[in-house]
Amino acid sequence: EDVDADGPVPAIAPPAKKAAVEYQWQKDGDDIPGETHSYFSIRNATMHHEGTYVCVVTFPLLRAVPVHDGGVLVGVQVEVDDIDGGENGGTGGAVGGPSDVATSASQISEEGEGAPYSIRWGETIVRIAEAPVVNNYHGMNDVVEGASLVLTATARGVPQLNFQWVFNGMPIDGAKSKILELHDIQKAQAGTYTCFVENIAGKAVWMEAFVNVRSMDSD
Repeated sequence: EDVDADGPVPAIAPPAKKAAVEYQWQKDGDDIPGETHSYFSIRNATMHHEGTYVCVVTFPLLRAVPVHDGGVLVGVQVEVDDIDGGENGGTGGAVGGPSDVATSASQISEEGEGAPYSIRWGETIVRIAEAPVVNNYHGMNDVVEGASLVLTATARGVPQLNFQWVFNGMPIDGAKSKILELHDIQKAQAGTYTCFVENIAGKAVWMEAFVNVRSMDSD
């Protein structure tokens, strides 16, 4: 409503019914269809679910408060107040955030009351973990005493895999790579070599390499 500069300041009351906060979850900047609640969950996660998630929360502007100086209307300040938080319940008071100041009383309906604003909340990067998958190996490695042997545990998984080589059931100190190098092999190193592979998603066993060590003068 337009008013004269010297006229009385109009009283503008907020709507009797509270307006609801609106939610829209997004993945990698795109709206997720149907995800319009204050919460979001992922079930049976796969690698397809990796990405950046954020909730766009839209608040209604519920009242416009006249701003005057010495009885002269100089503008209208639009405030966020008295919001029904929907699934989270009412907020009970003003919500923090920017407010707009209209330059004339006629802008109350045009730019103020009922014009929503949105914030992006809870940006979260989701990474999906994949348990280790190994290519099992069962083989005999016949080597000559003093020779070298390289064993490689082939495995895949996300995130980074951790390896631990075991000889005859006992962990090998420092053997924490997918590659195990044995140099100047002695007969005491003959036996069974196994590699345990794990990450936060699970464990697997690469097994087993049997190593037989022959004397240099043997046939």
